[in-house]
This record gives sequence, structure tokens and C-alpha cells, in this order.
Amino acid sequence: MIETTATPSRRVTFVPTAADAPSPRSDSLVVVLDAGWTPGPGDRSDVVSIRPYFAAVLERHDLFNEALGLLDRWGKDAGLADLLIVEGVTYWFRMREPLWHWVHERLLWRYTFAAIDADAAHDPVSVPWTEAALVDIVRAPGRSIEMQGGPPPPPPVPRMARRSSSRYVPTAIRRVVRRFRPRPETSAAAARRHREAFLEDRFKRLSLLDAPRVLVLTLPSSYQRIGAAVGAGRRDPNLGSVIPALQGAGLEPIVIGWGMRRDDEEGWSAVESDERLLPAYYVASRGSRPEDEGRVAAAIEGVLARLDTLAEIPFALDGLDMAASLVQALRTAFQQTINADVHELARIERLVEELRPGAILMTQEGHRTPWLLAGARAGVPTFALQHGVLYAAHPGYADRRHPMLILPSRTFVFGDYERRALEGRAYRPDELAVSGSPRLDLDGTVVSPRDAEAERASVRAELGVADDDLLLVVSTLHVPFVRRSHLVHMLEILLGGPLPGIHVVFKQHPGERDAGPYRELLEGLARAGGYAPPPMTVVKEIDLYRLLRAADAHLGQQSTVLTDAVMAGTPNLIATVGPGGDILGYVAAGVARPVRDVAGLRDALHDPRPPDPEARRAFIDDHFRPGDASGRIAATIQTAVREPVPSRSTGMR
Repeated sequence: MIETTATPSRRVTFVPTAADAPSPRSDSLVVVLDAGWTPGPGDRSDVVSIRPYFAAVLERHDLFNEALGLLDRWGKDAGLADLLIVEGVTYWFRMREPLWHWVHERLLWRYTFAAIDADAAHDPVSVPWTEAALVDIVRAPGRSIEMQGGPPPPPPVPRMARRSSSRYVPTAIRRVVRRFRPRPETSAAAARRHREAFLEDRFKRLSLLDAPRVLVLTLPSSYQRIGAAVGAGRRDPNLGSVIPALQGAGLEPIVIGWGMRRDDEEGWSAVESDERLLPAYYVASRGSRPEDEGRVAAAIEGVLARLDTLAEIPFALDGLDMAASLVQALRTAFQQTINADVHELARIERLVEELRPGAILMTQEGHRTPWLLAGARAGVPTFALQHGVLYAAHPGYADRRHPMLILPSRTFVFGDYERRALEGRAYRPDELAVSGSPRLDLDGTVVSPRDAEAERASVRAELGVADDDLLLVVSTLHVPFVRRSHLVHMLEILLGGPLPGIHVVFKQHPGERDAGPYRELLEGLARAGGYAPPPMTVVKEIDLYRLLRAADAHLGQQSTVLTDAVMAGTPNLIATVGPGGDILGYVAAGVARPVRDVAGLRDALHDPRPPDPEARRAFIDDHFRPGDASGRIAATIQTAVREPVPSRSTGMR
């Protein structure tokens, strides 16, 4: 445990931006939470950035592994795998990843507040109400806390949500009432009616397909730009090549677009252009029934009463008992998840009964429990495809076998490394298949040095890179608290100095919803340091492999793009600015060069050392089975469709 000093206390105020800083006080410290802001020479001395305090923590602690270890020990002590049983399936492994993030963020703030307290104890503390993790850490030891602002008024509850099942009015009766109470139809209402009819017609057509049907779950919000700039389209990077391969194998894929919204015009354009796509909101509205509410209530109430005793099991973060807060977080997350999942399960069961698919294919299966369960109960084989980097301690995969754990009938992984990682955890050998990566099937191969040089020149021109500049690609992260702490710390240490002749391109994660703090951070560091910032480009909508092939190097930390860079043949620089980070052993494998500071980064760029061809080949051979991955996946599903699996009533394996 980190000890704090016994000196007189001071007030500390956390503010979202420097513009929010209150008037100066002699006994006050103001900490700016905006990760991109850097104080300048003329700024107030009592207004400081959060970054130095984060840095003191991140350079000493491996928070990713520490948080997961703490959570797993508590989960085993509490018997959560046996406690969180819903519809015959354990939900502990579903809750584990979001709770890992919860613990990680609070562990970060626990250590950070100790660093802030190192010069003087701070009490009272003023915190924006939006900073839930910081609020938890301040409140736990009984400090005085002042909340800034407050939550906005709740949004109006939609009529469908307000209506209880006891007052449900059947659709037929509502139509009769409307007939005698006509209202002028607005253009928006007419458009919605047209779209509903359009989707109903599409559903009927898809339900009449003769060949075995395969339900394919995609997530359009994570689609990526794949292909050259002219005519490039956004496609599912995991399943974009598998869907046509299924058709080639004599199967009929029906694509379910998860997370699509009615009010998204771009999403509707995607629906119109893809004759096999059904948006999830259509599936949800079509399959909803009033009796589902009782099923949801029974599932939640059966577990909540048993959660109340968990607060008696200690959960310490650096000596601070956070058990009560963790149990409340678990309770809230569990209620939200089960409310969504049991509704979803009921709708999917009706969908499966109506469409009679021969198989269900998905990615991110850790979040698709209702689909796995509906498939198992109907005797429909389910298939999952690895997404991103997979490693032995990945919290998105179950860390052990459990009799109430539900898994896909078969999980496709990219290589032997990934197969070994899962076989050592919850999976049996017959539940895994090494398919290779379908994303590589989508990549157009550059067939000659001339083509490669033309592609490089085209990408550099698109990004505005000067002819004489080196192009450094930096891959980013999307989890907000990780981005403003781990990622920003890496950028400050490695890019916070003169970088002459280097153009920095930030390749954003598909999950990022804004431009990020990247430009503000580097420009602020340059102003404070008295040097010119490097030219920068922030980009998300670009083909990743085209970008990597055009780059002189890639820089990453905790990023799947490190593996993509190996495949693209781009020199890899991996940040080593604190413990942990090299989750796949890139340095040991000889496919990444560690860099620790600005000077090391400059040296690496001006003295490139591409990986040894044999080391690169060995890494690729272990992580990516070569050849037609999409064809292998389609062939495996085709075989399974011909040999139906027996129906299972629960998640027991």
C-alpha cells in the first residue's frame, strides 16, 4: 500500500478542461483531465495536467494483468461462475471482461490519487459527476467529495417502453382504432412505413430460399475501408470474404446487421444495397412479445438476491476495500445484460423457428450468448471466428471449463498459436479449427515492385506526406480511459520531442467516435518544449494494409496492428514505456523493435532494421495458416449443415 503524508490537507479540484479551472486559491490544486492539454510557460502554476500523475503509475504497474488477477481471484472466492446462472448458462465469463475494465480503471485512479497525495494530503476533493471511477476511489476511504454538475434529465421514455405487458394492446386492435381516428401522415411516417414494408418483403424472400440458410451476424459499426481509395467500400474485415464463400459452397447466407439504428440514414443505404441484410432492429421489433417481460424478470430476480452477500467478500485495491462498489457494478451490469439478452433470446428463438437455418456464424461470440443458446436448443450448429489478437490471458475468452459454459460448436482461429492458447483454457480440440485469417483473403496482393511503389506514392499523396518525409503509422485504442492514460503516456514519451523529417499518421481504431487528443497533445508538447510539431494526419477510413505498406514504420502498444504490420512487412516499433505490453512476444520473436524514448524512436526510423526474413516467416507460420481461409470456413460449415448436431437444452457441454 502507498502511504500518504501527514501534512495539512489541501483542496484538489479535477476539471474536464483547463477552461473549467476555478479561481486561484492558496490551498488548492487544479488537475485537468483533458489528456491532450499541456500547460505552457505563462499558465497558472496551480493548474496541472493529469498526465504526470498517470505516468508515475504506468511506469511502475502492469495494470492490465494486475486488474485481471485481482478480479479472477475475487470471482473464484465468490463462486460467481456457479452463481450467475441464467437460462441454464453461466454468465460469469460474459461479465468478466467489462468488470475487468471496471477494476482496471479504479486501480489506475487508486494509484494515481496516491501520487497526487505524495506532496500533501488532499481533502476535500471536487470531481465531475461523469468521472464514476474517480468518484468511487475518492468516496471509499471517506474523503469529503464535491460533485461538479449533475446528470442531465432522463430522456423521455418511449411509449413502447412505458407500456406494461398488462396493458398491451394487440396490433390488430390498434389498427382498428387508428382507422376511426385518422391522422395526416407525415413524410417521416410514410418513409418508415415504406421501410417496414421493404424489410418485410425482404424477409419473406429470404425465408423462401431453398438451399441451407446460414445466419451471419455482422457489426456494421466496425466495418473498415478495404481497397484502394477509388471505389473502396466499407466491409466486415472478418466476414466480408466468408459470406461470398458460403454462397460458393451452395449455402444461402442471411446477414443480420447488429447495432443498426432506424434513424441512421447511412445504415439504411447499406440495407438497400445488400439484398441479404436484415438490420437487428427489424429482427427485434418483429420478434417481440409482451410475455417476454415475465421471462426477463424471472431470470434477473433469481440471481439478484444471491448477489447481496458478495459485499462481505473483501476486494482490496492497494489496501482500499472496494467490495461494495464492485458488487453494485456487477449488479448493474448483470441486470442490463440479462434484460437485453433474455429479450434477445426470445426473439432469436422465434427467428430460428421461422427461418430454420442450417448454421449460425458470428464473431465476438463472448457477447452473443443468446445466439449460442438459441442455436444449441434448436440443434443448429454455431460457429465463431476469431477477431483481433488472441492470446492466452485474453479476458474475452473463458479461462477455464465450466459445466454451464456455452461455447460455439466450432471456433475458427487464425493459427496454431491461437489454437494452443484456447486449448489450454476452456476448449476441447474438436471445438477448434485453424482456418487462417479471412481478412487476408480480402487484401489485394501487390504483384510487382512497380505496383508497390505506385501504391506507396498514392497513399502518401492521399495523406499529404511530403516526398522527403518518413511516414510513421501510430495505431490507437478506443477504450476511453485506456486511451487517455496508457496510450497518451506512450505518445508523450515517444513523440514528445523534435521529430524532423517524420510525418506521423494516427490510424484510429474503428471504435473511436471522435478525432482523439492526438493533434492537440503533440502540438501542446511542441509549444511547451519550444520546437516545431511534426506534420500529422489523423485517419480512420483507410485500408489498413495499404497504409502499412506505404509506411516506413509502425508504432504500437497493446494493439492488434502490431501483428498486421508483420503481415504487411512493415518494420514494427513496440513501445516499452512501462511493464507489460508485449502480449504476443513480438520482441522475442524478432518481429518488433523496442523503443523507450524520443531519441530511440528517431534512431529506429533513420536506421531501419526490418525483421529477419526467417524470424518473420516463423511468426507468420505460427499465427496465420496460409491459403484460402474463407473457403475452409465455408467448407466446414457446409459439412456441419449436412450432419446436424443433437439438440441441447442448456449450456452443458
